[in-house]
Amino acid sequence: LHIQLMPWQVHVLERMLGFTHAPDGQDDLVHRSSLVSVARQNGKTVLIQCLVLFFLLEMPKIRGTKQTILTTAHTLTLGTLLFDELAPTLERLGATIYKSYGRNSATMPDGSRWMVRAANPSVGHGMSVDLAIVDELFDVSELAMAGLMPTQRARRSPLLLMASTAGTESSAAFIRFRENALRLIDKKQPSNFYFAEWSIPPALDPMQESSWLWANPAIGHTLRIETLRAESQDPDRANFLRSSCNMWIAST
Repeated sequence: LHIQLMPWQVHVLERMLGFTHAPDGQDDLVHRSSLVSVARQNGKTVLIQCLVLFFLLEMPKIRGTKQTILTTAHTLTLGTLLFDELAPTLERLGATIYKSYGRNSATMPDGSRWMVRAANPSVGHGMSVDLAIVDELFDVSELAMAGLMPTQRARRSPLLLMASTAGTESSAAFIRFRENALRLIDKKQPSNFYFAEWSIPPALDPMQESSWLWANPAIGHTLRIETLRAESQDPDRANFLRSSCNMWIAST
């Protein structure tokens, strides 16, 4: 992709893709599910691109078998934008690209396949996938997640990545996964669920510029403090708190 990953992206990818040695000689992923939350415009999409490419290009060599990837988002347009961004790179690597709105797919020479689908209750039905990615979980329903998660049951050591900016009281699926992760952390209980969040601690004033660093790890790399300063003057305070400070709000 000809990019330099930011430290926070490297941090997440290294931990999310940790392997453990299995008795039969095959390495398994430590984590089956991951939830990553950060303010908008900090590089979630690039992180997802890297993960998709890793499963298409490197994971088949590690596991000795073709991989199936399914990505979805709260809107099909967002999922398609991700596909359009990576499709030229994959085509140069020999992939067969199929473009049809709502049915986009890329098939690599070894048979590994990436599909883009809408996050509706039927997503994933009839599929068996090694990597499933849900972008902007805050606006994805519990019914969609219930349809997606069983697609990985028959795969050895699959990975589900859920990435999102903070949501609202109606973000039921996001709330459930996040509260479970926080509960595991409070209990100091290791599990196969990986959770990473960049957000402003409750004790800090979210309108102070120094607080914005907590939720925006891209500041100093691809994001400027001046940009957030301008956004903070917007009369829609709730939108600024959610999208730029990664703080939960009642509604939007």
